[in-house]
Amino acid sequence: MAERYPRPAEADNLGWNTAPTNPSTDPGSSLRAAGWAADAVPASDEFNYIQTMLGDAALWLEGTNPREWDELDEAIAASSVRDLLRVIPPTTMRARLDQAYSVLSTAATGGNPFKLCTDGEYLFYIAGSVDQSLVAGKVSDGSEVWETGAGFTAATACCCDGTAVYITADSGAAGLREHNRATGAAVAQSAGPEYACSKLRTNGAFAIGIDFSAGGAGSIVFWTVPTPSRTGTQTPTTQLNGLAIDADQAYCGGVRGTYDVWAWQLSDRTNNWQVTLDTNAPTVNDICADGNFVYACTDDFVTALPGTPNRCLFCLNRVDGTVVWSLDLGANLDLCTVDDEYLYVVDDSNNLSMLRLNGTAEPELVRGNKSNVADTIVADGVSVICRDGGTATNIRRLWIGGPTKTFMRAAGTDPNRRPFHTLAVPLVRGV
Repeated sequence: MAERYPRPAEADNLGWNTAPTNPSTDPGSSLRAAGWAADAVPASDEFNYIQTMLGDAALWLEGTNPREWDELDEAIAASSVRDLLRVIPPTTMRARLDQAYSVLSTAATGGNPFKLCTDGEYLFYIAGSVDQSLVAGKVSDGSEVWETGAGFTAATACCCDGTAVYITADSGAAGLREHNRATGAAVAQSAGPEYACSKLRTNGAFAIGIDFSAGGAGSIVFWTVPTPSRTGTQTPTTQLNGLAIDADQAYCGGVRGTYDVWAWQLSDRTNNWQVTLDTNAPTVNDICADGNFVYACTDDFVTALPGTPNRCLFCLNRVDGTVVWSLDLGANLDLCTVDDEYLYVVDDSNNLSMLRLNGTAEPELVRGNKSNVADTIVADGVSVICRDGGTATNIRRLWIGGPTKTFMRAAGTDPNRRPFHTLAVPLVRGV
C-alpha cells in the first residue's frame, strides 16, 4: 500500500530565502511583463525573490491539495491535525461488505480476540488464554504492532481515542488504566473501586464504563482523560448493556428499570433525559451515537400500539430522547455502530445489516445478512471490523464500498469529532 502520488522528498526544500541573509527584491511589474533579454544575467536579489515566490506558491498548493492513500492508517501517519486526506478504492470499486481480510489474532497465548476498538490508525483488542493481553495491530492488514500483559489478568474491556488506549481488568488492577497507543507501555491508572467493566467508551476528554465489579451492571462510571481520573458514578437500573458517548453526553440502556435509555452530562453527571421506548418493555442490547442522533438496538418485540408491527431498532433525538423513528428488521439486534453515512447492526445470529441513514427519515436497508460478524463491530469510515464469527480466533475486516472518500485529520483530544472519535473523521455526507 502506498500514497497514490507520493510527496517528493525534495518538497522539504521548497522554502527559499524566508529569513534572508542576502537581499530579495521584486524585479518589478515592467520586468515581469517583458522578461529578461536574451543572455541577460538576473541579479541575485531578483533571483532570490523569484525562487521564494515559486516556493511559496508550491507550498500553498501542497497545503490545499488533499493527499490520496490506499489505506486510512497510512494517511493518518503521514498527516497532521486539520489536514484533508483521501482514501481511494482500487480501479474497480469494492462492493458493500466485501471482505478485506480475516486474520488470526496474535496474542502470545492464543485465545479469541474481543472488545475491538480503533482510532483509525491502530486496531486494539483483548486476547490471550485468560484474556491477559492487550494487543495493537495495523488496521490495514491486522498485523501486530505490540502486545502487553503487564500488570493485569482477565482484562474485560478497552477503548481508544487517538491519544491513548484504556483498559479495565480484574480486581487486582481496579480503576481505568491508560496505555501508550504506539508502544503499549502503561502510562497511568485512576483511583477508584471499579474494575471489570463490561464496556468502555471515550471521546478524548472523558471516558465512561459499565461497572461490572459488583456482579451486576447497573452503574455507569465516569472518568476524565487522558491521565484518567474518576469523577463519579450513576446507577439508573440493575442491568446495563448499551453504552455510547458523543461530545458532551453519555448514553446507556439495558433491562428496563422504569426507563430504557438514559442520557447523562459528562461534565457533572447530570441526568439530562430518560426515555421509555414503548409501554411494552424491550431489552436494550447496544447503543451508538454519531453526534446527531442516538441509536438503540433491542430484542425484537411486539409494540403496544394497536396495529403496529414489531420493533428492534430505534433512533432518538440526542437533545431530549424523543423517538425519531423505529424499525423492525425481524430479529433480536445485539450490536450496532455508525459512520457518516451508514448504520450497521448485528443480530443474535451474527448477521450484519447495513442501513443508509436519511437524517430524521427512516433509513434504507442496502445490504443485509452478511454472516459471521461477532462480539464487537467498529467503523472507521472505509470499513467495519469485528471478530470473525466463523473462525473465533480471527479478526475480520469488511469494506463499506463506494468511491474515494475525504477525511479530516483530527486531534485525539477533540471531543467534538463526529461521527466517531478517531484520528480521521469523514466529511459528513449522510447525516
